[in-house]
Amino acid sequence: MKKELLASVLTLSAGMASVVAYPQQSLARSVIMEKDFADFFVLKSSFAARFTDEDGKVIQGHIYLSLTQRPFTPEYNNQLRGEMTGSLYFKSDEPVSEVDGKKYYRYEPLTGDDGEVLLDRTHKGETNDYQIYGCNSTMTQCEGSSFAVSFSGKNVNMQLSFAADQRFEILVQSTSYSEWVTRVHTVPMLPAVAE
Repeated sequence: MKKELLASVLTLSAGMASVVAYPQQSLARSVIMEKDFADFFVLKSSFAARFTDEDGKVIQGHIYLSLTQRPFTPEYNNQLRGEMTGSLYFKSDEPVSEVDGKKYYRYEPLTGDDGEVLLDRTHKGETNDYQIYGCNSTMTQCEGSSFAVSFSGKNVNMQLSFAADQRFEILVQSTSYSEWVTRVHTVPMLPAVAE
């Protein structure tokens, strides 16, 4: 009787482990949308960006997009089925202050409460296009923004368009000219080191 009870408990435990643990791991592997990137990665604009603060001081830096590849549906926007979540922000190239020997960089969110974003795929093919939605800090509600990103293998381009009140500009350069712009522009994004 004891052996039968023990065998039942072991069978039940083994069955629960296969139902609970293993499918979660295989599901996690299957949600990677962009196979050329890890489940977490950071991209940095290849063009410089600048931000004008409240005092009129111009701070030069770059645009960063840090992403985690996992499906996500916001609680209050359940029609959105995002494939990635992360942050979209400006970071100064140089520290803007120092306290007790510790240097501080300027961070400015580009959308959402604090830069939180949800990427929703709008086109699948050789190039995968994503609309970027800015979200609140709890990721329960997201709204469309004027940013989009395209992945074509390891080549990533972001479409940027800044509102006048955002005080951001991007430096567009070619062999014949260089210009700071706020209008829609496609900016190549490069892999960056995670902080």
